[in-house]
Amino acid sequence: MKLAYDNMAGDLRYRLSASMYTNSETPRSTLFAGDRTGSNYFGALESTAFNATSNFTSGRFNPYSSLQKVTAIMINPFVKWKGLEVFGTYELVNGKAKAETDDRKTTQIAVEGVYRFLANEQLFVAARYNQVTARLAGYTDDVSVDRRKGRGSTDFPSCRLVPYQKLLLKGEYVIQNYNDFKGNDIRNEGKFDGIVVQAVVGF
Repeated sequence: MKLAYDNMAGDLRYRLSASMYTNSETPRSTLFAGDRTGSNYFGALESTAFNATSNFTSGRFNPYSSLQKVTAIMINPFVKWKGLEVFGTYELVNGKAKAETDDRKTTQIAVEGVYRFLANEQLFVAARYNQVTARLAGYTDDVSVDRRKGRGSTDFPSCRLVPYQKLLLKGEYVIQNYNDFKGNDIRNEGKFDGIVVQAVVGF
């Protein structure tokens, strides 16, 4: 179920959306484990035994390896004034695997600011903060993962001289921290930072 309200008044646009998904009994929910899009940070925090086939989910944090019961609620506010955009996320999840007796809770908060330049807004700079707090299976205390990143991008519009419709070039600097993981977990006191450059050609 999803509800949303979207309005525009001159240069100001604002939207508020909320969604809920619930399933009281399923053999295996893929709400979190079903993502196959990969990660920008694939392989950034792995041991020397890292293997791209067996660690295909590298770079993603999934607090539920298998869900038999789940309720997920997400709220997203959005405000745009001229070239400035602010987007937020608040997510609350309760769920458990079949072998578990009690639900485990996960929360996510995120806020992102974007400022777009030029006549067609084809150049922008942005900053984002994201934090997930979760109770993992076998843990008595919560763990958390937080990410801070700033990025800039340029969007080249279609042109008769080139055979593609659009080219997007993006660069970002990211810092990610893993907090309160057990000592035998590779994510214990884990941290990485660095630069990611991406280019996308759209047809």
